[in-house]
Order: sequence, then structure tokens, then C-alpha cells
Amino acid sequence: PIFDHQGQPCGFTARWLKWSKKEKYPKYSNSHNSTCFQKANLLYGMHFSKKSTGRRLDVFEGNGSYITAMGHGHRSSVAIMGSSLSEKQVEVMQSMGFSHINLVLDADATGRKKTSKFMEMLSGREGLRVTHTKLPDGHDPDSFITAEGLAEFYKLGTISAFEFMLEEHVEEVNTGSTDKFITRMMRIIQNTASRIERGQQIKALSAI
Repeated sequence: PIFDHQGQPCGFTARWLKWSKKEKYPKYSNSHNSTCFQKANLLYGMHFSKKSTGRRLDVFEGNGSYITAMGHGHRSSVAIMGSSLSEKQVEVMQSMGFSHINLVLDADATGRKKTSKFMEMLSGREGLRVTHTKLPDGHDPDSFITAEGLAEFYKLGTISAFEFMLEEHVEEVNTGSTDKFITRMMRIIQNTASRIERGQQIKALSAI
């Protein structure tokens, strides 16, 4: 079952247990959109995690990662139930009092591309801190927490949106897209609450 943020059941989700990447059908199947179920407006597990608004909110991609983390004692995480993050989902997180969103997607090329896209989407929002947990190559949150445990997951730490975007897009300078790169990075800098940290980021960007 899928619950809304008040803990009321509003739909269902199912996973194809024998799914593989060669299949043409999706791994998950959700209820169709209706008056009571709008997937883009929901976050899997938010009715539990809303009690932990003082902590960072780890945002997973798949329901399985959330279930594994929850089973290991993680009390401040959600899943976006797919490959996209909607404006409404971000609004829900902020409206519930979360000011630190930490993206934890798969450690592959697709996961990094999505993380970059979501970082840009989240940048420029006053009072919102955005970070990223970088998993070892070949892992998703589900496999890493299952193999190593929640304590080791926390030990991975996080990197700021600025650090992630700098690493991901610095090549734009070498290809002549300097203005695009600066515009992209300035949006991240504007989203940094600490003036000291903003100054350090501007210095790093100027050096590049």
C-alpha cells in the first residue's frame, strides 16, 4: 500500500520480483492516477519520516531502497517512486519542515545524470540545503545498506551541491561554455545559507 502524508492509504504499488534490465516492462507498477492518488504529489514513506523534520531527509529513487533503510532503522528517508522528482514533491518536503535534502541515487551514469538534474531543480530555493551521498561504484542504496549496514552508510558522509556540480560540469569550461557553467554554479552559490561558505565557493569558482 501507498500512504499519503497523513498516513491514509491512497493507492498500491507492486514490484516484478524477477525483473531484469532486458525486460521491456517497468520494474514497478503503481495505481493509476485518480482523485485520491497522484503519484507526482506523493513520497513513499513520508508519513513515517515527517516526525524527523529536524534531521536531513535522505531521498531514494526506489521503494526497495526505502524499505531496506527503514528495516535497518533509518527514520528519515523517502522514495520518489520512480526516476523523476516533481515540484510538488519538493514542496511537500519543504512544507513539512525539512530544510536539508540529501539525494541518494544509484552509483551509475544514469544515477549521476539524475542527481545533476535534481540538483539544478532544487537550487535557488531559499533556506534549503541540498547534498549528495556518493555510493561506491556498482551499488544502489538497497545493496549497500544490505551488505554493509546503516552505520557504514552514514559514514559515507555527504558532499555539497556545489562540490557535486563543480565535479560534474567543470568540463563545460574546457568546451567553451563558460557562461553556461558560471550561471549553473551561481544558482548553487545563491542557495548556500552561510555567507562564509558562499565566499569560499565564489573563490573556488573564480580560480577555475
